[in-house]
Amino acid sequence: MVEKSRFAVCISIGKTADGQLRIVLDDVERQETEPTQWRLFTFVTDAPVTETDLRQMRFSDEQLADFGRLVLGAVSIHATEA
Repeated sequence: MVEKSRFAVCISIGKTADGQLRIVLDDVERQETEPTQWRLFTFVTDAPVTETDLRQMRFSDEQLADFGRLVLGAVSIHATEA
């Protein structure tokens, strides 16, 4: 079994007031509570996306690579604390 770090990246979908979707990445910290709760540590980024593109996974290799770099970059900040 892997012991998880107390830090994680939370990926969620948000909707703006005008109805546009945004993919939101937050760096979160696990709280010592039951049930487990997460607290925002640092906002990472958000990016616009259409619902059609999201549902059909219509992203270029470059967009997917950029997204992966963002996720790994956010996780790597806490690598020594794992």
